[in-house]
Amino acid sequence: LDKLRHPFDLGSLEGLKRLAHTPLSHFLRREVDQLQGLIEAVTEECSRMEALLTDDLMLPEESQPVFESLAMGRVPRKWVMASWAGAHLGVWVENVLLRANQLSAWMLK
Repeated sequence: LDKLRHPFDLGSLEGLKRLAHTPLSHFLRREVDQLQGLIEAVTEECSRMEALLTDDLMLPEESQPVFESLAMGRVPRKWVMASWAGAHLGVWVENVLLRANQLSAWMLK
């Protein structure tokens, strides 16, 4: 979860400024926006789950499918709808991290 807590700062990205007004800048911006939204959704849901586990709170009904998917090692449907399909949670999380690192590296070039 800590690896996903750092959203992109689009205002200070040299790579995005360098690519301004090119087709690649539009593609990069769309990819970053999609990944940023996904990271925010995952972080929000995982923070909620963490609070539930540490504070012995009741699981809200809307979080139950996410919790069940995580418990079975599957990617929650809510997250798949914001990203791409993944058969196994571990592989999917690794792909999210790789994609974030790739976009970060591209923007900093």
